[in-house]
Amino acid sequence: MIERRLTHSDPTTNDLRKSYDEIPYPNIATPFTHISRVAAIGRLRGVTPASPGGCQVLELGCAAGGNLLPMALQFHESRFVGIDLSPVQINMGREMAADLSVTNLELRTGDILELGDGDLERYDYIIVHGVYSWVSSEVREKILSICRDHLHENGLAYVSYNCFPGWHGKQALREMLRYHTRRIDDPRKKVKAALALLTAFPTSADLPDDPATTLVQRLRHDLENIDDPVAYLVHEYLVDANEPLYFREFLDRVEASGLRYVDDAFPGSTALDRLAPAPRQWISETFTDDSEQQQYVDYFCNVSFRRSLLCHSCLPLEHDVTFDRLQPLYVTATCCREDSEDGAPRFRNDPGRRFSVEHPGLQNALERLVDARPASISVAQLRDVLGNDVADDEAAAMFDSLFRNASVEFTSHPFCCTLDIDERPYASRLVRYQSAAGTVTSAAHRPVGLSNTLEKYLLQLLDGTHTVRQLITSLRQRLTPDKPITDAQWDALVRGHLSRLANVGLLRSPESEPLP
Repeated sequence: MIERRLTHSDPTTNDLRKSYDEIPYPNIATPFTHISRVAAIGRLRGVTPASPGGCQVLELGCAAGGNLLPMALQFHESRFVGIDLSPVQINMGREMAADLSVTNLELRTGDILELGDGDLERYDYIIVHGVYSWVSSEVREKILSICRDHLHENGLAYVSYNCFPGWHGKQALREMLRYHTRRIDDPRKKVKAALALLTAFPTSADLPDDPATTLVQRLRHDLENIDDPVAYLVHEYLVDANEPLYFREFLDRVEASGLRYVDDAFPGSTALDRLAPAPRQWISETFTDDSEQQQYVDYFCNVSFRRSLLCHSCLPLEHDVTFDRLQPLYVTATCCREDSEDGAPRFRNDPGRRFSVEHPGLQNALERLVDARPASISVAQLRDVLGNDVADDEAAAMFDSLFRNASVEFTSHPFCCTLDIDERPYASRLVRYQSAAGTVTSAAHRPVGLSNTLEKYLLQLLDGTHTVRQLITSLRQRLTPDKPITDAQWDALVRGHLSRLANVGLLRSPESEPLP
């Protein structure tokens, strides 16, 4: 066990409730919690969870239900239960569910510590995102006991948490910001004071190669690129408890609770494949245990956040991926093409790592996935692209290598969207409903920020009854541009935005949306 001195005290239930009532957690989808992704990873590791198309799901710390709502709309035969400490957020979520006539989602106000066996059933999937590191030690213990006692035999739990070593530097920032705002009670005034301090902090130009300026610069970058920087700053750095821990420490707690670690919900963030060849070889030759290898990946990559999938300790797991477990799944690209000087095909995955693919069949398969992105293609279809000269075991290893490199992702169900701009473009009921707020949920369960007012109005009109010409007419009536725009410019403008909406997975055919 790695020992260290904690620099905070456990928060009270009232403290937590008050902070989330005053500054609600962003009501958005969390991609890696999607049960289709979780089910696929479980299957690859030899677990056979219930199909997302007919299952029971629990989310602890569900906020306003923005993560569960899209899944409830996608899987009408499944039942979703969300529990959160904040009545303000639960009431917000209930209102949204009622507006969309969602009947398979139940949102409750509740304290995790007070949940008894009579309050909970058995679930195929339990989601605990953004809770474990931010609550008292008793609540952390209760979370794992709920996962143990209320998961079905082949169920899977998702638990995310802040981790060391990556949080050591962030911890120093947190302590500085908490010290600076220690005499301020109002959370929004705390944020204002914290932002003033970050603005006044020396830049890398002032102090080149200074570790503190690098940390502050990274935090500034994070705040500029998240949906709700106020909520992030409050709950991560200013108000609530925050107990990061090492991956090995988390595993000790998991095993003591009668559970076992399956994989990370984002394997590309913790796999050896993210390392350069030399350190990757050193770790693989020095340590044979997978969890020990992952701990050293955390050290080498300064990992600060994990998304661990858990199952019952009695379930056997498979390390090597076999094609029979892979074949029923769907694949989506999480990479793009990149120009190269020699003309050879090269790619860059979403985390920014560049790579090339030597095998021509695998290269063709990846090209097809990139062309289809953000839509999915079945593994069975891509298997044909590899060619008959590739054995099934070799094919499985190729696909798993792309997965571990964060270049593709697997799901149990396809992402239904289209890159085509139909005569009467269509967006789902959920996307049209969310558009007024400025952040919507893509077919891949990812939050997408709308770039301007035109996109908000445009999405609200995409019910499949308007032609592109009619959409242009409606938008011209609603919007007043800064300068005169010709008919041709309006046409190009609207079609350009429709293309962007398609590229991020917001357009689909009306027939592909499940009926309520």
